[in-house]
Parts: sequence; structure tokens; C-alpha cells
Amino acid sequence: MGMPKKLFMFDLFIDGQTYLGQVEEVTPPKLSLKTEDYQGAGMVGSVAVMMGFDSGALDMEASMGGLMSELLESWGATIDGKQFRFAGSYYNDSTGESIPCEIQTGGRFTELDLGSAKAGDNTNNH
Repeated sequence: MGMPKKLFMFDLFIDGQTYLGQVEEVTPPKLSLKTEDYQGAGMVGSVAVMMGFDSGALDMEASMGGLMSELLESWGATIDGKQFRFAGSYYNDSTGESIPCEIQTGGRFTELDLGSAKAGDNTNNH
């Protein structure tokens, strides 16, 4: 019987600094192609010609537990001011197989959502 490969463990590195135990969730980039319909002479229909990636196709999101003041300090960095690296392992419990996964992106923070603040509650930052 086949079992799905589940994310077993992961970490997020920002500029080489580990956030193990502090990052709660990472949303990898949603890869989507930008296409343009093209129909040339003799073609009975059009085909979608690839024109690169859609806007936002390389965006990555992360949710952090607690206040990350050092990330606030990097707000407004240049377009290539930060390096992000997701490193995880997907595990198949039926076979014992472990598949490493690594995603590297570069860019800057375009949104910092500090959520709500309530004493005694988890302050989740996006």
C-alpha cells in the first residue's frame, strides 16, 4: 500500500540565519507561467506561448511565532537584499524513504503583518 510523502521537518534560513523552532509555516512559491495565445498562418487554432512567469509567481510566505524584531530592521531592503532558503524533508512512512527539498529565493519583504497583540497569546507574524 502506498503512503503519501509528508513534510517531516523543515527550517527557514534568512541570510544564512536559521529560524528553526521560530518559523511555523512556509508557503513555497506558486509557479505559474505567463502565456500569450498565438495563431499563425495555417494553424487551425491557437497555442499558448510561454512568456515567462506571472507576476508574483516567485513569492514565498512565512509565518513566524513571536516577534521577529531583526526582520523588521530589514524592511525596505533592495530588490535583492535578502536571501531565503527553505530546507525540508518529505518522509514516506511505508518505505522509510526520505526526500530532501530545498527552495532558494532572493528578494525583499514586501509585506510584514504583525497580526494582533494579546498578552499570553501566541503572536504570529506573517
